[in-house]
Amino acid sequence: MWQVSNISFSYQPSSDRPGTWKIDDMVLSIPEGQFAGILGPNGSGKTTLLDIMAGLITPDCGTVKLDNRPINSYRPKELARTVALVPQDFNIRFDFTVRQVVEMGRYPYLGRFQDMGADDINTIKQVMKELDIQRFAERPVTALSGGERQRVAVARALAQTTKALILDEATSSLDIQHSLSIMDIIRQKVKQEGLTAVASIHDINLAAQYCDILIFLKNGDLMAMGNVDDLMEESLLSQLFDMEVDIHFDSFLNRKQASFRLPGTF
Repeated sequence: MWQVSNISFSYQPSSDRPGTWKIDDMVLSIPEGQFAGILGPNGSGKTTLLDIMAGLITPDCGTVKLDNRPINSYRPKELARTVALVPQDFNIRFDFTVRQVVEMGRYPYLGRFQDMGADDINTIKQVMKELDIQRFAERPVTALSGGERQRVAVARALAQTTKALILDEATSSLDIQHSLSIMDIIRQKVKQEGLTAVASIHDINLAAQYCDILIFLKNGDLMAMGNVDDLMEESLLSQLFDMEVDIHFDSFLNRKQASFRLPGTF
């Protein structure tokens, strides 16, 4: 679904970025119908890479292909029908209702002044039910908690019914029940509908539980990419996070999981 070839990108020093930061000559490929998790320390380049893959940032050099086409060849509506984005910070300042925000996910399919049809309405109802937000459908989105707003953002993205989905820390402000619920929904759509999903995730254990592929970034470099079992390895995670790591098999989840501690503690 994505082919990222020899991309480089740099931020110059600014008030909020005191030093130069860059992605340098990165190459990666994400197959169709897979759930990929991007992990790494803060400032490793996760959000920047996702913005490049979403077509929001143009790399200084290199190419990004989405569904075998250069991403810069897509028209805006065409791109919005191919890939949906759940941003890290989902803020809407106007008092749109929850339903109205989710309905925005159908705009790429509508002509100017065109009303939604029955299929659009059914899609809206379905994703609101999946994300458990139908009970406050008529509430202003500005009146919701941060976690509730994030679920609305995911619902809006799913309402776009795209082939690919990008999530930037989509579960960071959610409680454990809703975090697992969203990851489970995405996992089901990957397996049952062939969705290709890429998510930046802070929690390595959550990523190991749900993802097919892990991508490790550090200091703007691609450290490793591969299947979950191969990358859930103590020395690699220790190098990635500068922590002491213990990997164990969790029989309850039927997955490898990691425990961390600061070097020299306990």
